[in-house]
Amino acid sequence: MLKEKFVLFLVTLSALLLSASAAFFSVYGLSKVFAGAGISVIIMASVLEGSKLIAAYSLHQNKDILPTSLRIYLSIAILVLMLITSAGIYGFLSNAYQITSNKNNIVESKINIVRAKSDNLTTRLKSLEVEKESVIKDITELRNGLSNGTMVSYIDKKSGEKIVSSSSETRKSLESQLNDATKRRDNLSDKIESISTEVDNYKIEILGMETNNDAAAELGPIIYLSKVTNVPMDNLMNYFILMIIFVFDPLAITLVITVSYLVNNLSKSNRKEDFIKNNSDVLEILKDEDTDITEAYEEVVSSKKNRKNIKRNNKKDNINEINEKKKKTKQKLTKQ
Repeated sequence: MLKEKFVLFLVTLSALLLSASAAFFSVYGLSKVFAGAGISVIIMASVLEGSKLIAAYSLHQNKDILPTSLRIYLSIAILVLMLITSAGIYGFLSNAYQITSNKNNIVESKINIVRAKSDNLTTRLKSLEVEKESVIKDITELRNGLSNGTMVSYIDKKSGEKIVSSSSETRKSLESQLNDATKRRDNLSDKIESISTEVDNYKIEILGMETNNDAAAELGPIIYLSKVTNVPMDNLMNYFILMIIFVFDPLAITLVITVSYLVNNLSKSNRKEDFIKNNSDVLEILKDEDTDITEAYEEVVSSKKNRKNIKRNNKKDNINEINEKKKKTKQKLTKQ
């Protein structure tokens, strides 16, 4: 008996906690869906949640005495309310995900903007490095051409042939080109260094935003599963929420019905104990005759049910007889 009561207590506690949680999330979610009438929706949804649990418990407890039409209506009402509760829970969870997802999307957008700037500078940096290498090559050729004493050799850019000359004007021209090329190289070096610094700063900025992205940390498992399964994160989260709502409220209603079963079973056990206490002398005789006490109790219960059914049938028969007499009396009166 103590074990049965303890199990009943645990199941009842679980049913109440689960039902209360489902009701809270559902009411909160519905209030977000119908934000224009938040307080009204909270009151309405709270009353419906409580009524749903009472209806489920009452339907199971009184299924034998309730009319068929009422049982059907209550069953349909409970199913509809379960769908409403599930919709509210879906609204609550999807709203929470959407808030976090929006924060993550804002950070990702900022990161993409900075990364685009960094990529543009990187492309420009590569072109400058190529240009610098070309200028360095020209400087090398000019220096080689001026290193032959009085004779000057250089490569004609139009024909591509090597020209050797002793003209002082040609030497001065090459020296002027060398100075210009050196200045160009130095200018390119300064630009490359400046752009490299900007690119590094952008990379550090991106790293800082990714490190401080709390939304991405919260969505970490979902992001990982999305990459592993190759399913979009929004779809994956939608499947996960659907799995939760298909278990949440149906489990709460199932536990309520389980409580009803356990209450009935405990009530039967109590009646059996009362029967044993009130018929101890008879049971002693039954023990001596090797009769099972449980069978004796069930026979007594079934005999009581039979007597009740007989009384109920007798009442119906009497009512039918009275109705028949009334009909006959009316017929006689109408004939007269």
